[in-house]
Amino acid sequence: TAAARGGFGRLLELLESAHLTNLLRGTELYTLIAPVDEAFAGTSAPAGEELGDLLRRHIVPGSVKLEDLN
Repeated sequence: TAAARGGFGRLLELLESAHLTNLLRGTELYTLIAPVDEAFAGTSAPAGEELGDLLRRHIVPGSVKLEDLN
């Protein structure tokens, strides 16, 4: 999980703000295409529905491996 791997604290905070953590903790399998904390340096995140829409673009149903993305 992103929490277990470390380096994704800011992303996890944003997922919580957008009320998406329960989706990812559910019984279905999702892949989270996740930027590390350094990617957020010097940026501000959108709020509300815009934040949720942005984060949903990083959530892919099922299991996706790196080689599947190339």
